[in-house]
Amino acid sequence: MKRDRMKKRPYQPPPPCRRGRPPRVTVTGTGDGPLERLDVVLLGASGFTGRYIAAELSAVAAQLGLRVGVAGRDTRRLRQLLGSSVSSQVRMLHADISSTVSLNRLCQRAAVLINATGPYHELGWPVVRACLRAGTHYVDICGERLFAERCQVELHDQAERSGVYLVSTCGFDSIPAELGSVLLQRALPGGLSGFRCYLHMQPGAAGYRGVHFGTWLSSIHGTACVLPVLRLQRRLFPAPLPAARYPLRSRGLLHRAAPLGGRWCLPFLGPDVLVHQRSAAWRLRHRGTPPAQMQQYVAVAGLWRGLVIALTAVLFGLLCFLPGGQWLLRAFPERLSAGLISRRGPSSEQVRQTRFTVVCEGEGWRQPDAAGPPDTRLTLRMQFPEAAYLTTALCVVQCAVCLLRETDRMPGRGGALPPGAAFGDTTLDQRLQARGVQISLESEQAH
Repeated sequence: MKRDRMKKRPYQPPPPCRRGRPPRVTVTGTGDGPLERLDVVLLGASGFTGRYIAAELSAVAAQLGLRVGVAGRDTRRLRQLLGSSVSSQVRMLHADISSTVSLNRLCQRAAVLINATGPYHELGWPVVRACLRAGTHYVDICGERLFAERCQVELHDQAERSGVYLVSTCGFDSIPAELGSVLLQRALPGGLSGFRCYLHMQPGAAGYRGVHFGTWLSSIHGTACVLPVLRLQRRLFPAPLPAARYPLRSRGLLHRAAPLGGRWCLPFLGPDVLVHQRSAAWRLRHRGTPPAQMQQYVAVAGLWRGLVIALTAVLFGLLCFLPGGQWLLRAFPERLSAGLISRRGPSSEQVRQTRFTVVCEGEGWRQPDAAGPPDTRLTLRMQFPEAAYLTTALCVVQCAVCLLRETDRMPGRGGALPPGAAFGDTTLDQRLQARGVQISLESEQAH
């Protein structure tokens, strides 16, 4: 009997976790060992946007010879990624975002961390602080103003002392607009007075089902946090930016945009204009460059569609502040967004067929010592793939590569910076062109 009790028992797998509560795990990996140092690690690779970033990171790693990893808490999805769109050379890492120990170990392995785990006001802070502790550069695809501005206000000095760059809004929000501003300023030695940025998404034959529900949740939070953001503005801008000498005329609620072939356009309510203001304030403070004005518009499919979207935006804003309004927005996203939002998001075929055009029409001066009103108008056109996922993946991966290889072109020793300030002197535009983005200065005319 005693001998029977001493027999080695066969392995019994642990019971499955209850639904919605994944097991807490520490970071492990394949390759040279559990603490193998990697160039870039993507956190949140199993999310809807994360899988597009993972595929792009894998392709860029193969092209540049980088050692990269993807991390997430859902191991099943990670294995699917590695089996389909991600190279076998990409390390698969398991991390629990609720565990400080796990995040610390993950960040210690990475020179640069891409954070794709949202919403950022809930999940972003532990990741940013882990990067600061580990001395790891950080980029994300956040479109939430409160998170990005709090990072700059509260963490800039600590990041600068640590020699760490923290750069938010490095996806569709707000790299195309920031890049347009930077390229127009490079082309106008006398200075950029202001520019209008037009966005136009062109679905293919498969159509476009709508942006994923996660983006909708971030928009709800961003709109509902207006008062905290206004308080932060006083700390971001102790003195108001100087007024423009030659203000851009407003185009109104609905107008036909000549740069887009006469398409109807609405003001775009994303974070790009405010991110641009933070970059402009940084350039004014550190380089004495007068701030350039910015207006941003998005193309819509006709006048009536534009009116419907405008009314939907008003309803959205009201519901964000009314009791029970946020619950309604979460419960009925398709109806209350006029079809712009989908719980499933667009299909991979819809994403593949969609194209995204950004046109920046700028006014400024050709000569450094020019006086009087702007004498030159430039039109910059940038052709991207689909905006929300493919363009986001392209932009954030190339921002990570700049942090990995071009910190000598970036300002200071570190800090929490807006992307225009962080990457304005890097070759980000050339890197995006090498990945298929088309950038051209189409026309030039004097006033």
